[in-house]
Amino acid sequence: MLSRLDPMKDHTVMFSALKMLIDRGLSVRLLVFGKGDTHWESHLVQKASDLKLEKFISWCGWSDDPWNALAQMDILVSSSKGEGMSNTILEGMLAGRSIVATDVGDTRRLLRVEADRCGWVVPPSDPSQLASCLEEVLADIEQSKQIARHAQEIAELNYGVNRMIDEYEKLYRKFLNV
Repeated sequence: MLSRLDPMKDHTVMFSALKMLIDRGLSVRLLVFGKGDTHWESHLVQKASDLKLEKFISWCGWSDDPWNALAQMDILVSSSKGEGMSNTILEGMLAGRSIVATDVGDTRRLLRVEADRCGWVVPPSDPSQLASCLEEVLADIEQSKQIARHAQEIAELNYGVNRMIDEYEKLYRKFLNV
């Protein structure tokens, strides 16, 4: 996970899903990148402890370099209760990571779940669905990598720097009547 530590990001749902995966015998580890209010951080650490997840979670703190954080992940998970257009999901796509995210904000549109799939979407606040989806992603690593590569291509085409430059150039030409 790569997000600020905030109730809106719903880390506790991910913790519950992680516990389910471990109980099913999967060998998984959660990296948590982000900082937040110290009281909320303490709450999250306590929640992880209550679920006996201490040895399965690495608290990585704030990262000034999301690309380095993403390079350490196989799957990017966003368990948010609410989003607009998630920068983290776009960064995960550009980094070629498998992405599992909750169906909030623009997530469904970004991950193109209806056609031309770029990731997996689950209902918010549902650890059981999140765990099942993660298990599906882990069960077929080759398919997951193929979808992640496709997501990377789509993100570069639609959201990359070259696209941004082209769109700004079109806008400038429009206003300058060139």
